Amino acid sequence: MATAAKRKAGGEAGKPARGSSSDELALLRKEVEGAEAKKTRAINRATKALRVENEELEAHLTHAVKEIGHLRFVLEKVVSLESELRSRDQEIQRLKDEIVRLEAAVASGRPTALAAAAAAGSTGSRGMDALLGRKRAPGS
Repeated sequence: MATAAKRKAGGEAGKPARGSSSDELALLRKEVEGAEAKKTRAINRATKALRVENEELEAHLTHAVKEIGHLRFVLEKVVSLESELRSRDQEIQRLKDEIVRLEAAVASGRPTALAAAAAAGSTGSRGMDALLGRKRAPGS
């Protein structure tokens, strides 16, 4: 009993018995395993969330790239149509100028090449086609 009293006096009374330290170690191992499992689950959840976000971003990127491609096509078409419009505007202006010139020639009484060809009549419509630079099919 003297040793038991010494243990109490020396502060050894608070220490667990030798058999309980292995139980405590097993308990700590279980806690560590639980914490590691919890950490693994948290990592898996975060990884899954990042994958979902990544897929959404890739879908948005794909849509944006397609839209950019479409806009480039539209822009090229606009440039082409603007060029065609300028060309047609120039042709319209040239034809308007020709009409003004022909009206002025008719008003002044001067014969024009077109009027002369129509008046000649001997070549018929073939003369008009030749004057206008049109080709006729044989036999017509």
